[in-house]
Amino acid sequence: MVDLQKIKLKGGAEVTVDLSNATKCKKCEKKIWFGATKNNRLMPISQNEDGEYQSHFSDCEFAKSFRKKTWH
Repeated sequence: MVDLQKIKLKGGAEVTVDLSNATKCKKCEKKIWFGATKNNRLMPISQNEDGEYQSHFSDCEFAKSFRKKTWH
């Protein structure tokens, strides 16, 4: 069953996420969800110890390894 919800992240951004479809980060193995931003881009979401949702890039120690390399 799909459980789409609009949630407000710590910091104020809003995303639409299916809270029934959790997975694990490939690097740190923390429980995450993928939410769609207002620009329809996927963003990994995690929950902090206070129960607030936040971008997983803000709490994953391996976040830099997921960044795409830019060519100048």
